[in-house]
Amino acid sequence: MDWKRLILTIVAALGLALCFAMGPHSRALAGDPPPGVPTALTFTSAPSTVSCGSMTNLTLSVTGSGGVVTSTVPLRFATTLGSIAATQAGAPVVASLIIPPRTSVQATVTVTAGSVTATKMVAVTCATAPAPAVVAPPVATPPPVVAPPVIAAPRVVTAPRAGDAGCLPNGC
Repeated sequence: MDWKRLILTIVAALGLALCFAMGPHSRALAGDPPPGVPTALTFTSAPSTVSCGSMTNLTLSVTGSGGVVTSTVPLRFATTLGSIAATQAGAPVVASLIIPPRTSVQATVTVTAGSVTATKMVAVTCATAPAPAVVAPPVATPPPVVAPPVIAAPRVVTAPRAGDAGCLPNGC
């Protein structure tokens, strides 16, 4: 083999190796995860306080290497209170946190994708109903006193006598 051909083969092999190292696999060679592997999980929704007996949506952004947002990565959700249901399709990911009634504590929602984890704390409050007003029983009022009707003494009417000219005994 002549020297020129040997040098040309070595240069071509080095050039091919350099192209491979600078191509799409360069992140993997540099220690970065390959594309599609999540590197960050971020809760982007704001609810930090919810009411008991309610449901609230939590929004999550999944970022892969190079800042690429991915939506096909399998996610695992967990909560310390109630239950959680998540849609795994689309970006951002939406998870519904369902809080049971009559519970006032803090819920911790954790999501995991591969080796990446994100946690969100949500305070749960229950509005207490105001104490019922104490109402005294109604005071019984006696019925009104009604005086018995006054009945006048009966008057005796007699037939006129002759000479009375129809005058009453009191006079004419």
